[in-house]
Amino acid sequence: PINMKGRFPHPPLKPISNPLPKNGTSMNSEAPSALLDATLAFRSGLIKKLETVPENKWDLIPQGHHNNIRWQCAHLCVTPGLLTYVRLDEPFPFSRPASSRKGTNPSSFDQAEDYGNKILLGLMKEVILRLQKDAPELSLLPFEPYETSTGLVLKDLSGAFAYSSVHDGIHIGTVSSMLRQMG
Repeated sequence: PINMKGRFPHPPLKPISNPLPKNGTSMNSEAPSALLDATLAFRSGLIKKLETVPENKWDLIPQGHHNNIRWQCAHLCVTPGLLTYVRLDEPFPFSRPASSRKGTNPSSFDQAEDYGNKILLGLMKEVILRLQKDAPELSLLPFEPYETSTGLVLKDLSGAFAYSSVHDGIHIGTVSSMLRQMG
């Protein structure tokens, strides 16, 4: 084994001077902004990939997967709002199709909803842009805690943004895997 001790000296950690309040009623404005910027960048990369995928491939469910690209994108459009606006008891500014929530699959899609690929690609970006715009006002509202399927309890808006970003990464990775399988 290589002895790495002392090769990368780190200064001692300093305590955070302005931690988030425990009641979740306000947050540091820089952290959510950075998370939403990163989420927008990741989504933009996925959108660029998906713009070249024929619409008929959006409905294929590759071996080993339970959903298709269309469901994955609809799910990415819905989840940030469920983790933020809904937890704050605010109306979600976009359609909230129950057919792409956690635990659903493409056969759950409500045929009255428009799940066209161009609409979904636009919404994937628009949802995050709207959250960026609304974040300062949303941060002043009381947040209803939410326990995720992994057992993590989201206690405030900043935590919801962080979890949403991780959630996006999982589904963006899933779509990338689907695209590789489709060739």
